[in-house]
Amino acid sequence: MNENYYLKVENLSKEIKNARILNNINLNLNKGKIYGFRGKNGSGKTMLFRALCGLIKPTEGRV
Repeated sequence: MNENYYLKVENLSKEIKNARILNNINLNLNKGKIYGFRGKNGSGKTMLFRALCGLIKPTEGRV
């Protein structure tokens, strides 16, 4: 398996006011690929993108 990822997310979790918004997210994104995220309203997509961009600090895990 290729370990040279453009972006690697390990066990990413985020809690706000004792509510877990993201729970142990793991992603390996390769350079040159296009990815999309789908989900229901309020499922945490925006929170995930904010964490990926460094706009919020995860409660656990790392990007």
